[in-house]
Amino acid sequence: MLNRTEAPAFNTIDKIDIKHATKHVLDNGIEVYSINAGSQEQQLAQLINFLMELIFMVRSLSLVLTKTLHTLHCIV
Repeated sequence: MLNRTEAPAFNTIDKIDIKHATKHVLDNGIEVYSINAGSQEQQLAQLINFLMELIFMVRSLSLVLTKTLHTLHCIV
């Protein structure tokens, strides 16, 4: 059981692994950047995770991000 009277241990980030985008040029000249992040389920989970982190980081955009998450949930 969690002891809520004590603060959790604080850890620093040792390494951030950022996936690099691959650039594609469509037939009409539009540049598209994509990241191969695995299956659609993994990509959706990463997107939702990213949006949730943004909600807590940027309070002024929380309503917009909340609506975006709601829309994504309805699509899935």
